[in-house]
Amino acid sequence: MPLQSLPLMSHVIAERTSRPAALEFRSKRRSFHCEDRMSASLATANGLGDCPSRETSDVQQRPSHSSIRRPPPERPNRVYVRMDQVAGSYLVLDAIGADFFDELPAVDGVHGWTQYSEQAPVFVLWTPMSFPLWPFQYEDKDDDGLGWWETRLDWSGRNSTLYYNLFLEGLTVGLAKVSQVSSARAQQLRQAFSLSGLERPAQEILDILNRATKSLEWIGVYDVGQGNANGLCDDKETPQAYFDLGGGVTSHRNTFPAALTDFCYLASPPVVLSHWDWDHWSSGVRFRGAQNLDWIVPLQWLGGVHATFAAGLHNGGHLFVWPAATSALSSGQMTVRKCTGRGFGRNHTGLAMEVDGPGGQKPILLTGDARYSAIPGALNRTYTSLVVPHHGANMQNYNVPYGTLLAGARIAFSFGNPNSFGHPDSTTQRDLNSSGWPHSSQGAAAPIDRETKNRGSGGLGHIGLGWSAKPKLPGHNCGSNTCSVKLQNT
Repeated sequence: MPLQSLPLMSHVIAERTSRPAALEFRSKRRSFHCEDRMSASLATANGLGDCPSRETSDVQQRPSHSSIRRPPPERPNRVYVRMDQVAGSYLVLDAIGADFFDELPAVDGVHGWTQYSEQAPVFVLWTPMSFPLWPFQYEDKDDDGLGWWETRLDWSGRNSTLYYNLFLEGLTVGLAKVSQVSSARAQQLRQAFSLSGLERPAQEILDILNRATKSLEWIGVYDVGQGNANGLCDDKETPQAYFDLGGGVTSHRNTFPAALTDFCYLASPPVVLSHWDWDHWSSGVRFRGAQNLDWIVPLQWLGGVHATFAAGLHNGGHLFVWPAATSALSSGQMTVRKCTGRGFGRNHTGLAMEVDGPGGQKPILLTGDARYSAIPGALNRTYTSLVVPHHGANMQNYNVPYGTLLAGARIAFSFGNPNSFGHPDSTTQRDLNSSGWPHSSQGAAAPIDRETKNRGSGGLGHIGLGWSAKPKLPGHNCGSNTCSVKLQNT
């Protein structure tokens, strides 16, 4: 299927490198007009965007694409929202325009959502956790979103922020009223954004993993700001597969490094997605080449923003949903494991990956946001290195695989600086240090912690993990003048 037909992008991708193009986005209730040069971000109602404009912020200086003009956005008065995550003292909600959704016929999952995703007004809403109109007390950070709610917006208010796009600044807004939707409407919303019925056979997933035939010599922990993206690389640092392809979004959008201009697609690497949080998949819409890759994704609940991205992959033939009955699949040096956390929270019910060394050395563990106890067998295995779960968050579980300081041992932290989550957490640093993974914050004589925030002169903090006591980075040169995945630190 041609790129032009991917729902999220329309002409945005096709015109990305050509002359400025006039783009028009229409639906029953709105018409927007914007001008594109390098890209047009999904600048209208969709809460996603392709190749955002780089903005100046207090975090870092961004190059400006002055030709990008944001259209006056539609200001919805009603949105349906579902809890997505907690960020410090804020609730982060996945939202869709209620008037738009109310007009739709019954939508049968992400497959059916492909018909409407291009016009769908989906948003991300940040609001204080203490907001008095919330009719519930949010306590369980791993809950499944606490159902669907209808929120009326007050555009003269200033207690919340509505993001029309994952990569652009939001608009201030007030919340005037919050009420739970009817059970019938909640079921329609859940059904519209469901991945059920799209699971692929285990052999089909394995066939995709089997395409990575080269020896895996390096794990790249890429600096994507407040997010995660890992590359399983050959001896030339060329990714043969990715584990997550995310980056900083919404209020953390400016932690994404300006120097990261694209990922490498030379080997047509598949992407294994740990779970459906925006900061773990957002580079799938940030860079057009990522939409041509095959994505192996977990079967989890989604909101409208996630489902809109999934619909684009599905429409292009690149969405491969992990089968619910399959606990693990191994291909060459890679083993993908289904996480077994309790409940419906996404962090601990997605996918994790172990990568063995090229000579049979103990694996490196790629965790996404999953605590170690949710990864089957992880607490009883010996690992060469760890990519620390959830950007170094306090996992509320102090069990850590014991470190034995094998050749090349590292603990890698992927996070943006600054961030509102308080990552990395000092409790996590102490737990690692006391479990045989020496950390610099604990006064270790020979610390092995590495952080993507530590950027070199080129503006990137990519970390290279290997299986050698004195690793020497080979450098990356795939012949492309756009990708920037060269590893910087060991």
